[in-house]
Amino acid sequence: MDFSGEFHGCNSRTSTLEHKPTPGFDASTSSSTSSSSVFKSNEKSSRNWSDRGCLVDRARDISIRVCQLSVFCDYATSTILRPNFPFLALPGAHEESFPSTEPFGFSAATYFLPFTFLLGAAICSPVMGPLSDPVGRKPCIVFSLVVTALGAVVKYLVRQSFWGFCVANFAHGLIGGGTAPVSLAYASDVSISRHQKDAEIAFMTALSMIGMASGGVIAILMGDDQSLFAPLLVGAGSCAFSAMLVVFLVYEPSTHMELLTSQTDSRHQKPILVGSDEEPVTCTKQLRETTEAFDDEASEIDVESPVKVEPNVTKTGAKDHGKVGIPPPAGRLNQKVVFTIIVGALVDNLGSAGLTYISISPMAFNAFYHDFVSQGQEPIMSADAFKLIQTLLALAVVPGAVAAPKIVQMIGSAGACVLANIMTAVVIAALLGVTEGIDPSPTSYAAFVTILYSGFSLAVISQVSTGTMLDAIAPDDKRGYVQGLNLMSLNLASAVCPYLLGELADRTGTAACMWTNVGISVLAAVVNSPLLHVRQLQRQNTE
Repeated sequence: MDFSGEFHGCNSRTSTLEHKPTPGFDASTSSSTSSSSVFKSNEKSSRNWSDRGCLVDRARDISIRVCQLSVFCDYATSTILRPNFPFLALPGAHEESFPSTEPFGFSAATYFLPFTFLLGAAICSPVMGPLSDPVGRKPCIVFSLVVTALGAVVKYLVRQSFWGFCVANFAHGLIGGGTAPVSLAYASDVSISRHQKDAEIAFMTALSMIGMASGGVIAILMGDDQSLFAPLLVGAGSCAFSAMLVVFLVYEPSTHMELLTSQTDSRHQKPILVGSDEEPVTCTKQLRETTEAFDDEASEIDVESPVKVEPNVTKTGAKDHGKVGIPPPAGRLNQKVVFTIIVGALVDNLGSAGLTYISISPMAFNAFYHDFVSQGQEPIMSADAFKLIQTLLALAVVPGAVAAPKIVQMIGSAGACVLANIMTAVVIAALLGVTEGIDPSPTSYAAFVTILYSGFSLAVISQVSTGTMLDAIAPDDKRGYVQGLNLMSLNLASAVCPYLLGELADRTGTAACMWTNVGISVLAAVVNSPLLHVRQLQRQNTE
C-alpha cells in the first residue's frame, strides 16, 4: 500500500487553488445565499477534512514506525558480529578465524574490527544528513538500507581475509551509514509539536543504541552450530525487507505538511490554499466552518476579497511552521551553538563510556567473578549472569528515552543534558563505592546491578537530548545537517572510547580509570552549561 499516491491525489502541489465547489455554495453569486445551505455544505466539508486528518495521522504513524524499524535493523546488522570478533581475531581459535591479523595483536585486532565501520559511519553521517535536505529523506534512507544489505553480503564473501573484511566494513559505514541521521530528520519533519518532535527523536536515538546491542544478541542466539559469519546474511535480509517497507509505506515530508496545513487551516476557519514554489497564488476567500461552530455562529461570508499567499516551501517540502503553531528558528543556524553541542556530546560520550564499558568489564567482572575464580572459590556472579547483564544493559535505554521528553518539557533540553551529565558522574562514583569501598557479597552485587541499570537510564538522557537540542535550533533546511553531526559524534565516540578507556584501565588500574570518567562527566556538564542560556533550549511555554 503506497500512501504517497493517495496523498498526492488529495492535495498535490499546483500553482492554482485546489478546491472542489462546495454543494450549495457558489462564489460567483451574491452574499444573499441562505445561511442554512452554507452551513450544511460546510458541515460536509468539515467531515471530509476530518476524515483526511485521520488518514494523515495513521500514515504518519506507519511511516515513523517503519523508519524506527529501519534504524534498528541498520545498527543491528552493522554490529551483528561483535560477539564473534574475539574468535575471529585469534588465529586458530575457530575454524573460521582469520588466518592472520598482522600487524595487530589479539586485543588491537578485536578493537579494530568494529572501529572500521564506526569510523566510516562517522564520516558518512555529516554527508548523508545534509544531502537529504535537498534530495529528500526517503531516497536517502532507501539507499543507505540497500548499501547496508549489500555490505553485509560482501563482508560474508570476503570472510577469509582480515584486511578484506576491514576494508568492506569501512566501505559499508562510509557509504551506507546514513539511515539514522536521515530518519531523525524525517521524524522532525512530520512531527507537529515540539514535545512530539522530542519524543520521536529520543526514541529513535534509543533504538540506534539498542540496535547496536541487539545485533550481538542475534549472533549469540544463532549459536555455534552456524557459521560465525552467518548472522550477516540474517542482517542483510532484515535491511532489504526494511528498504521495501520504506519504499511502499513511507511518504516524503512534503505530502504530510501539505495535508496537515490544509487540515489545520480548515479547523481554524482559514482558506485551503496550495501553491507552487515559483509564484504566489491569488484566489477567492471562502470561510470553512467546523462542525462545533454551527450552532453558535452565523456570519456573513465574504466571497470577493482576494488573498495573496506566499508559499514557504523548502526543497524537502516542509512548510512554514507558523501554520501549524511551531515558530521556526529565527535567522541562520547558529554555528557557535552547534559547535558547543557537538563538543559537549563528544565529552559526554567519553565520560559515559566508563558507565557503558568499564563498569561491566573489567570492574564488575573482576570484583564479582574473576577474583573469586582465581582463588578457586565460587564466584558471586556466574559467567552466564555476566553475559546477561552486559547484553540487557541496552534495554535500560528505553526508560531513559521515555523519560527524556518529559524532563525536557519541564526543564528544557539543555537543562536535561546538564542534569544527565551530573547524574552520570554520580552513578559512576556510586558504582566505585560499591566495588571498591565494601567487600564483595551478594548484597553488594545486587546493589551494583540496581545502580548500574537505574543510573544508565538517567545517564543516557544526555545522549538522547543531543538530537533534540540540535533539532530545536535548526531551520527546516538544516535538519539533516544537524542530525548528521549528531550521529557523527555518537559513532566517533563509540569507535574510539572503548579502546582509549581500555588502554587507560590497563595502565592505571580500573579505579583510576573510573575516577577519570567521573571528572570527564563533570567536564561535560561544564561544557554544556552555556547552552542553558540559549532560548530554544530552555523550557518552552506550552500554553
